[in-house]
Amino acid sequence: CLRCKQRYKMAFDRVQITTIIKETLVAQELYSDVAVNLLLGTMAVESNFGTYLYQKPSRIAKGIFQMEIATERDIWNNYLFYGRAAKRKAIYRISGVRSYNNNGALEWNIAYGICLVRLFYRRVKEPFPDCDDIEELGKYWKKYYNTFAGLGTVDDFIYKYNKYVVS
Repeated sequence: CLRCKQRYKMAFDRVQITTIIKETLVAQELYSDVAVNLLLGTMAVESNFGTYLYQKPSRIAKGIFQMEIATERDIWNNYLFYGRAAKRKAIYRISGVRSYNNNGALEWNIAYGICLVRLFYRRVKEPFPDCDDIEELGKYWKKYYNTFAGLGTVDDFIYKYNKYVVS
C-alpha cells in the first residue's frame, strides 16, 4: 500500500547531517553558512535528503548528492591534480579516499561526497547567493549543478529544501 511505502522511505536526520556537513567543511577549510545551506539543498533535491544513494536505474549518479561519476573524475583530473596537494590531502584525511579509483566511494562515503560537492561549487566563478535566500540557492543549484539539461527545477529545490531542511 502507498502508506506502507511512504513509511519506509528513509531520509537523514536534519540535525545530524547538518552537523556532519559543517564538521566536514570546517576540516576541509571551506566552511561557510551559505555552503552548508547549498549542500543541504542539493542533497534535498538530488536524493530526497539521502533516501536514494544511486540514480535509478542507471546508477550513473551516486551518493546523497547524486554526483555523476564523470563529474567526480573531472574534479580529480582537472582540479585536484593541478597543484592542489593540500586539498587532496584534506580529502584523504577526512574521508580516506585518495583518488577517483575508490570502489564507488561517492555512493557510500558521506564525507567524501561532501568534500567533492563543496569542491564542485568552489570551482564556480559566480559568488554564492545570500545564505537564506532559498530561491536564489535553487537558481544557483539549477544553473551549475543540475544544469539546463537536468530534469530538476528551481521549484523542486525550494519545495524539497522547505520539506527536508526547514521543517
